[in-house]
Amino acid sequence: MRKMIAAALFLAPMVAHADDVKKLSGADLAVQTHKWDGKTIETSGYCFYADVNEYRCMTIGPGGGARVDFSKLEPEAARKRIEDNCDTISKMLTKACAVRFQFVYESYDTHVSGNDVFHIVIAKDNAGTIVGK
Repeated sequence: MRKMIAAALFLAPMVAHADDVKKLSGADLAVQTHKWDGKTIETSGYCFYADVNEYRCMTIGPGGGARVDFSKLEPEAARKRIEDNCDTISKMLTKACAVRFQFVYESYDTHVSGNDVFHIVIAKDNAGTIVGK
């Protein structure tokens, strides 16, 4: 019986407890630091459906922001809402595309385009979860 309980606990999905989630602003994510590596991050921003299995979420705020790219976004209903309502850049900055989301911070990168510098946060397994508006 103990082995079955131990196996069930081991195989149970890993869910971050509220105490384990680090809530950060876009400016915090733009700092590009390794101190968040492996941590579950929650932030708010605007998400854009770029292509099949390609979602880009921008955090915006005083002091800067960052982009987090996902190939997997859940739950399905929230992902579908992003696909249906947020499929262009002009639609992205609307209320329909504003969300709170979580992901596990893996690393960061910088992308330079002309005079613009984008801070890109890499999510573990390119996976994110929309947790609210």
